[in-house]
Amino acid sequence: MAETETTPVGDITGKLTGSVIAYLLDRGFNVEAPAKLRGESGTEHTASISANGPEHPKLLLDTYAPGRKIGEEQVINTYTKVLDTSPTQAFIICVPGATDSAQRLAQLYRIGLIEGSSIEEIAKKLPASALASAGIRQLAHPPRVLHLGKPGVLRCDRCGYVWKTRSKSGYATCPSCYFRIKRPRTAAARPLLQRG
Repeated sequence: MAETETTPVGDITGKLTGSVIAYLLDRGFNVEAPAKLRGESGTEHTASISANGPEHPKLLLDTYAPGRKIGEEQVINTYTKVLDTSPTQAFIICVPGATDSAQRLAQLYRIGLIEGSSIEEIAKKLPASALASAGIRQLAHPPRVLHLGKPGVLRCDRCGYVWKTRSKSGYATCPSCYFRIKRPRTAAARPLLQRG
């Protein structure tokens, strides 16, 4: 548990979310993180990750790394989103784990619970976890890769998350860990001055 003592909780949560996003992208999902979901009641919910695709179920995932075991409140929070947004399956991924009462509640609500003492342990559990039993498989044709050399493709300096944006702003906020990064300037972006 040394990782939580030396690394800020926000960094651990961002890394955890980033590793789950990478796992889902490799399997052909369209991923939104953080996800804004409008429920049947008209309420807008925020989940850590929302993922879907033409050959895949609609997933809702919440990641937690509070430095202690999560309790019933976090399970109820996720279940509220499930009731209103009706995903095919929902999961809670947590470091370092969940209390016994939270585990029983997640089982009662049919929310998959993936626990681990570190991000590395979670990454090892993902292929053998309930995510794999949800019909998630590696695609024969992997999704296209985002190249950092192309305009509009950014990488977070903190968590390493890569995404595409249409924004022309000089700064961007990482959708994974909310870290604000300065966009690199390219030579093509600078106007050329010609003297006549």
